[in-house]
Amino acid sequence: MVPVNLVVAASGEHILGEVVYASLTEAAGHQTIDLVDVFRNSVDVPPIVDEAIALKLPAVWLQLGVRHDAAVAKAHAAGLWAVQDRCLKVEYARQT
Repeated sequence: MVPVNLVVAASGEHILGEVVYASLTEAAGHQTIDLVDVFRNSVDVPPIVDEAIALKLPAVWLQLGVRHDAAVAKAHAAGLWAVQDRCLKVEYARQT
């Protein structure tokens, strides 16, 4: 897990003992990112997807209740694997 949260990063706090980065770009400079797991309002999704595309990250997951069809279509068109309106924990449990 690599937490990204502008407000928390500015405060210098940690989440679950992990350094919090202000952006995906900053995080990618320090960590390998395999999946961007988005817990944000749907209106906040497009710039997150744009940043993931720019960084050539492999996947974007929009959590349950988070949908943005245009951003997901853009991610797919750029070659990213993208899912929306699904809980990662629930989907993982289904597979195991």
